[in-house]
Amino acid sequence: MNEFLRELPPVPVAFFGELVTARDSVIHGDSKAKWSFDEKPREVAEQYRDGGLLRVTECQLEEAAAKAIELVAWYDAKIRAC
Repeated sequence: MNEFLRELPPVPVAFFGELVTARDSVIHGDSKAKWSFDEKPREVAEQYRDGGLLRVTECQLEEAAAKAIELVAWYDAKIRAC
């Protein structure tokens, strides 16, 4: 929950956390579904896997962009209402 706004945003933070992990796979894990970074095991969410590799579909990319826009618009409306 956002303590200042006292309500949950329309898109869960975990959704974006999974995208960050997918990005980290590209940067630190050679686009593998599972890898280690700084001796810590990492893995992408099941929906972003194709066997042992990272795979993000065009549909998933479009969904991520739409949810980011939705979240920015939501925060903008909440902040303007304060």
